[in-house]
Amino acid sequence: MAAAATESAVQSAVTEAGQLSGDLAVTANLNTGSSVEVEVESAESVERVERVGSDKIDTGDASPAANEGPILAAGMGGESAVVNLSASPVESVKNSARMTPEELDTIAVQAALGFIAENNTTAAYSRLEQELLQNRYAHQSRETYAKLLMRQGDAYSAMELTNRGLELAPNHPGYKKVKARILMAAGEIGAATDLLIRRAPPIGEDIEYHDILATAQLANRDYEGASSSYTSLVQQDRSQGKWWYGFAVSQDSLGNSSAARQAYSQAMQLSNLSPNLRLRSQERLTSLSQ
Repeated sequence: MAAAATESAVQSAVTEAGQLSGDLAVTANLNTGSSVEVEVESAESVERVERVGSDKIDTGDASPAANEGPILAAGMGGESAVVNLSASPVESVKNSARMTPEELDTIAVQAALGFIAENNTTAAYSRLEQELLQNRYAHQSRETYAKLLMRQGDAYSAMELTNRGLELAPNHPGYKKVKARILMAAGEIGAATDLLIRRAPPIGEDIEYHDILATAQLANRDYEGASSSYTSLVQQDRSQGKWWYGFAVSQDSLGNSSAARQAYSQAMQLSNLSPNLRLRSQERLTSLSQ
């Protein structure tokens, strides 16, 4: 009975984490440090996508010199101009010519998410496809496109797009997160765990990465690994009920009843713990106290 109850607690954590990880979370690196919020409306919900300025991610790729210049396309008269399909111009041709490929990539993502906010998925896809045709190292555009495909239920295309990205940048955290989510949804938990555990970024640089890793480890019944990951997560932010719950379940599964009770109690003290995980926590506390 105890083993079955613990397994049920594990499944609750994994199921809820899977639902949360389905969110469309797109982060674009902006050199200016500015932030832009876009309301993304889907058939399921309206979600907020925030792009916040941050340091560039070391993706391990080396773009050839041909991709270091601005992204240009020939005009009707043979002149060159920066292509921009967003509803309103973002930069003049003169200013755009001085922009880096990374900045142009960011603009493409902004434009695509603007189209999504207007429920124009076709235009969003076209904008991202064009950016990738012009610059295959447009990692932000590729990652965003893969996430949009996932949201539409096209896991096959999302995986193809992500695998091509990983060929160019094998350790890109964004691609690894997308691929891990697809693998987990397909039941390939071990493959997702193996992917994420290799060259994981520091937790302070990508806490979402470690959140997904902890969930994968828990689902893979790697309770030692999950316990370690959840310990790191709660050290980063002690206010997240789901992480305390994950730590509690991993300790519970390892037979560490005292640590499990304390963690379940801590999780229940936090208002952001979901009703389902709150109920499971109470059930396990009752059982462990007998």
